Amino acid sequence: MGASGGPVIASKNLTMNFDAGDKISYPGSGTSCIDLSKEKNTVAITNATFSTDGQGSISFDGSGDYITVTSDSSINFGSGEFTYEVWYKTDASSERGLICKYGSGDIWFATNGSGLRCGIRDSSNNELNFYPGLSGVTCNDDEWHHSAMARSGQYVYVYIDGQHCSTGDDSSVGSTDSGGNTHIGVITPGAWEFDGEIAIARIYNRCLSAAEVLQNYNEIKGRF
Repeated sequence: MGASGGPVIASKNLTMNFDAGDKISYPGSGTSCIDLSKEKNTVAITNATFSTDGQGSISFDGSGDYITVTSDSSINFGSGEFTYEVWYKTDASSERGLICKYGSGDIWFATNGSGLRCGIRDSSNNELNFYPGLSGVTCNDDEWHHSAMARSGQYVYVYIDGQHCSTGDDSSVGSTDSGGNTHIGVITPGAWEFDGEIAIARIYNRCLSAAEVLQNYNEIKGRF
């Protein structure tokens, strides 16, 4: 058990932690959210609504719904390590943003039909763009799934439901910093609009190990 009696997740360098099922993070109404990490980033909901699905989640209808995490040094990584992690449910067949940052340096972490679309790009337009999937798992089956994307050195590692499924080589890509906001549920407002539910979104400014990703998955999966 954690200090508050909750699940034990990786906490080192956790720089944004939104959980719609935690009344401290989101009381169930309104547009203001609380970042549960020590960074206390500013998190705000636009149009999306609360759902009791998954013991508390945010429902996106694919049209004008998103969550904004205001730009902050704690969630800008340069060419360094980071991890994006999400619990979500969708039946959409095209790209739908999970956690993304878009501007002169970009990070995209999205569903793409039965799998994912992941990538990073620097201000010189050097980019890594790839489409991870996991045999036997359909990410758009309208069931709850957990996915994570983590960068370290020249590699980006992707996980689905606690299992490593793909590695991309980002050796040509520099800094992903853009100065822009990070969004949950879109790549940028009006594009890749999520249709479904997102319960938890976390950002770390380090690369979680495979063991830590699996730990986070196992600690929460019983909720869904």
